[in-house]
Amino acid sequence: ALPETIVAHGIALLGCTSTRLDRVIVAGITNRNNSAGIRVQQSSGGGQAGRLEMYSSVLWSNTYGIWSDTSVPLAISNSVIMVSGTDAIAWRLLDTSQLTADYNTYRVEAGGRLAELKRTISTLNPSIAMNLYFSSLQAWQDRSGQDLNSLTQSPGFADPGSLDFGLLSEAGRWSPSGLVSDLVTSVLIDAGNPSSGFSMEPSPN
Repeated sequence: ALPETIVAHGIALLGCTSTRLDRVIVAGITNRNNSAGIRVQQSSGGGQAGRLEMYSSVLWSNTYGIWSDTSVPLAISNSVIMVSGTDAIAWRLLDTSQLTADYNTYRVEAGGRLAELKRTISTLNPSIAMNLYFSSLQAWQDRSGQDLNSLTQSPGFADPGSLDFGLLSEAGRWSPSGLVSDLVTSVLIDAGNPSSGFSMEPSPN
């Protein structure tokens, strides 16, 4: 583990024009309360990251799932964000963020929050801002208009503590020891965006 004096992020974006993350896992970035699974930053000189897209990915047990202090477009779908603890937040964004999010699954535990939006009230010196917090998916949907088809429940991973994010399946799933069948099936199977590509799925999926 990193010492608390070091700020660390799983993925930090600064100065890129556009970034797409597909089937990415970032887990356990919790060395202090200003570390994030994905950090979209603006530099002191005004430079900032460009558009971020993330699909079919897992951000698991990071202090912040996604933290952006810019208004660049963010598009997140078919992904899982889990946070746990009183300082943990799945989304940490500006109120002016250009966000498109849907068909995601959120797992918020032990006093964590689903989202924080920073709203600037005055830009005069000194500037005044306030943070809006959302603990439930319903409140987040009502305020943001996002994640209307998203879920808040256990994703049904095989063994996330050992970084095995395969989905439990009564029909069978592949493991290091071969094909295994589970007693339950993950709610995430066939719960993704129906317009997402599925042509590479083997039959009969």
